[in-house]
Amino acid sequence: MSPTSSPQRMSSETLSVDTHLKIAKENLITVDCPEGTVPIRRIGKEDLIRAKTFSESYVTNVHQPTQITPLAPGEHAAILRSKGTKTVHGISGIISLHNLSNLVKPGQTSSARMWIETRLGNNKVTSLQTGWMVRKSFPQILYVNFPFSTSQYFLILQNKGCFNLLCSNFVQIDRENPVDIVFNETSTYDEVPYVIPINIYQDKVTKNWWLQLNNDVNIGYWPSSSVPDMKNGASYVAWGGLAQGFTYVTSPPLGNSNKPDPDEPDVKQVAYIRLLQISDSSYWLNISEDDVEVYADVFRCYEIGYMKYLGKAIGHEIVYGGPGGECGN
Repeated sequence: MSPTSSPQRMSSETLSVDTHLKIAKENLITVDCPEGTVPIRRIGKEDLIRAKTFSESYVTNVHQPTQITPLAPGEHAAILRSKGTKTVHGISGIISLHNLSNLVKPGQTSSARMWIETRLGNNKVTSLQTGWMVRKSFPQILYVNFPFSTSQYFLILQNKGCFNLLCSNFVQIDRENPVDIVFNETSTYDEVPYVIPINIYQDKVTKNWWLQLNNDVNIGYWPSSSVPDMKNGASYVAWGGLAQGFTYVTSPPLGNSNKPDPDEPDVKQVAYIRLLQISDSSYWLNISEDDVEVYADVFRCYEIGYMKYLGKAIGHEIVYGGPGGECGN
């Protein structure tokens, strides 16, 4: 199965990332399944129980918190998010890849992600999320089949508490790239960074929501029936980093662990997400500066800078990150 429709790039906004960045396409740990089959990790009952607990504990609504009403205990964010409701049918970005496995402690998660979601009454949120994540489990409850101690691709469907293919609502179609891809190469400080372009978009004919890597690899889709609240599109988007852990220990780092200088960021030294775009179902469009805002709950630990529009090759960009530490609850 393939999408019946997908948003098109404006001719003036054609991607050219392969000329100045290291795209991770050739550095993924992939498999080659026979025609008609897809790669799925072998999991047991204990894996299901642990991953379900992880899914329910580590999803969050990034459009609700303010400095007065913070995130859940142990969570900290540095994000760019939409300010109001505006119907969108896709979200896109190019995310720099970093490995924090030596800095993330057991029970902690550090991730770079994109959110596209809709909210109804009674705080009901349906959210599709994707990006890369480093999570380190306690040795006694190690996710044997989920190598979270490395940078790994992930997806979440929030209203079901689902994570990766443990979410039965997601239909994988690509036979080489599993949804929990491990990145074989990640960025090195002060060198040209590795990146991964990611799109989530709605097929305007079937209303299914598709997950796409590198602008040409359709990993799979969420059927419209699994996200009925998003049948007519979504209303909120966000890009950035999320740190999660216990309240009684220091918080994990974000990005590549360095706080960027929003005035003079060096993208070889900080984490970033660029070419931030949304879809109107027909085209990928640049975001509007008036429709978004930055949010970071603990600036002494994490920083985010919105660089706005930097030309065709970079588009709208955010730089973010920080060392974590004593960040409070």
